[in-house]
Amino acid sequence: GYILKNGDGPEEVRACLRDGIIPLDRLMIETDAPYMGFNSARESYFKMEETTNEEFMALKSKKRKNLIKSIYPNVPSALPKVLEQTLSLLNEGRRERDENEISMEEGAAAIFANSVKFFDIKTK
Repeated sequence: GYILKNGDGPEEVRACLRDGIIPLDRLMIETDAPYMGFNSARESYFKMEETTNEEFMALKSKKRKNLIKSIYPNVPSALPKVLEQTLSLLNEGRRERDENEISMEEGAAAIFANSVKFFDIKTK
């Protein structure tokens, strides 16, 4: 595995993805990735909460707005946004190196396979 954080903050992670330092066959993603900069994950999560969560809607409007601004929902439904941003950075570097881009399907399949292998998940 790779351990990051030389003090460069979020840009270190972005640079590792752009520069191809982390090979695709070793890459995994998680929902706790606010450094990736995908603001729409937060908004889409809370839009869903507004339509399905009575407790959330029972909060006063100001409280709901402050909640939306103050936290990032680390929920499984955010994974497609994490994948999208991750692949965007990977592909930015791949274009610069004149390499083929990775599609969402290819990226998702590779990351799923990595997770299955890492966690020793039995798939059959």
